[in-house]
Amino acid sequence: MFSTSTDMQPLPIRLLLPTVLPMLRLMLQSMFRGDGSAFEPPPRVYDQYDFVIVGGGTAGSVMAARLSEVREWKVLLLEAGGVPTPETRVPGLSRLFYFPSAVNWNYELAPQRHGLRNYDNRSSPIPQGRVLGGSSSINGMLYVRGNRRDYDNWAALGNPGWDYESVLPYFKKSEDFRGPHRGETEHYHGRGGPYTVTPKEGPHLPITNAFLRAGQHLGFDVIDPSGPEQIDYIRQENRAVGVVYKHNDQIKTVYARREVILSTGALVSPKLLMLSGVGAGHQLRRHGIKVVADLPGVGQNLQDHMCLYGLTWNVDVRTPNVAFEAVNPGVIRQYASERKGLYTTPLGEFGHAWSRVSGEGDPYWPDVQLFMVSSGLGQEGLMAAHALGLNSAKFMEYFTPQFGRPGLTMMPYLMRPKSRGAVLLRSRNPFDAPVVDPNYLSHPDDIDPAIRWALKVGETPPFALGLGAKFYSRCQEKPFGSDAYWRCFVLHMATTFYHFGGTCKMGPESDPYSVLDEKLRVRGVNGLRVVDGSSMPVVTTLYLSSHSLPPPLITSLPFIYPPSTSHSYP
Repeated sequence: MFSTSTDMQPLPIRLLLPTVLPMLRLMLQSMFRGDGSAFEPPPRVYDQYDFVIVGGGTAGSVMAARLSEVREWKVLLLEAGGVPTPETRVPGLSRLFYFPSAVNWNYELAPQRHGLRNYDNRSSPIPQGRVLGGSSSINGMLYVRGNRRDYDNWAALGNPGWDYESVLPYFKKSEDFRGPHRGETEHYHGRGGPYTVTPKEGPHLPITNAFLRAGQHLGFDVIDPSGPEQIDYIRQENRAVGVVYKHNDQIKTVYARREVILSTGALVSPKLLMLSGVGAGHQLRRHGIKVVADLPGVGQNLQDHMCLYGLTWNVDVRTPNVAFEAVNPGVIRQYASERKGLYTTPLGEFGHAWSRVSGEGDPYWPDVQLFMVSSGLGQEGLMAAHALGLNSAKFMEYFTPQFGRPGLTMMPYLMRPKSRGAVLLRSRNPFDAPVVDPNYLSHPDDIDPAIRWALKVGETPPFALGLGAKFYSRCQEKPFGSDAYWRCFVLHMATTFYHFGGTCKMGPESDPYSVLDEKLRVRGVNGLRVVDGSSMPVVTTLYLSSHSLPPPLITSLPFIYPPSTSHSYP
């Protein structure tokens, strides 16, 4: 694909983490000491609970807190990881968790048939949180809800109660919005809920202002975008009655009087179902697993917001090198004393925009997100390339001429992909990682709808004239801007950004691939529910954090568990 070569080797980024991180951790421990956020597990685990929740991640931890508000109910939350480390609380350190660590399951994609051609083994690492809070403890800390049409579409697919007007009150109830009161958006925000949401305020860098002006030049407005590793669950006559798990090298059993709830995410919840005999019969029999419920949709319908990495511009103004500024003593002191500066955001200065580029359907239902970062890949791309698994030689070949030059990067995300993949069992050993195959770019419509929009933004006067932005390109024997050029670029450079969903989708009984009903109950197995992003029939057009699914579900328990006369629900 690329025409130049170099003998340079990339900076061993992995060597920076064990030297810098311990010093930062000591500082953060002193900052957060005594703030009441520490958690200690109970000294004793009983044999039976009303609810046993498997997975203390984004959805499971909130589900446990909500259920435990009913005093008569005993709730057990099982989580394989430990207490979050202090750096998980600092937005500016979130990029550390793209690398292998003790709070990461360190999964990898299956080698891709169509894309990832510049990545080692045509694969990429998949950060997945192995810690209380799950991936919400290691992600970028961005709060963005789905588009109203995402939820209306879920309802139209046969899931009553999931339309936007039905779920909006629960989004608001879950939110503690700390921004100013604005008449045009106040209706869409809540105050006093468990999720603290703080809008980014204050002065921007010239590059961020140019990004905003470029959008306005193209006719867009600046808006508020939200307007433990279990072995098995126990069955009795197709009812889930408990969980077998491993703790301190001992196999233990706990029983659930009411329900077992799986909340282990889109990659692990289908794995646990299949290990327990719930899934496509022919696949289970291949691994010697007895079929309890033949549900062919388990593990299927895997979707992800694929990201095009590598669209970078050189600019004439100074842009920050976030990787090096992060260890600047002045930056650290500013955050420690004032909670201001670089550490308050996950990626320095950045911006988002959404658009409909396919030219079909509802113009207000976006299919592309554009993510702008205020640094070029020649400044700190080595760190990102290493985290994503981009081949070192390919990276150096392409980006060496940019090293040390100020720049900006735009990454288009495909928000409504048509390609579908699957999560499969690697073996019947519960401690083996699942096979994660998103089958990227298997649908021809996924290849290049976002790129032209990114270039259109980069060519606007605020960028081209105000910043002197010039797109840096080098693709062997392909005329720049041609369809052949962009097809080549996408097949080599596009990769995951970890927004998985859909592998235990909810849907009507008439859909043979629906795994759950609209209340997230597993079909064919009583007393078993799946509450996480795997239940989405179609991924939302924004980030798949806890804000995409659980608030309308968890904040309103009557939606799942009708109240008795002795219980009142706030």
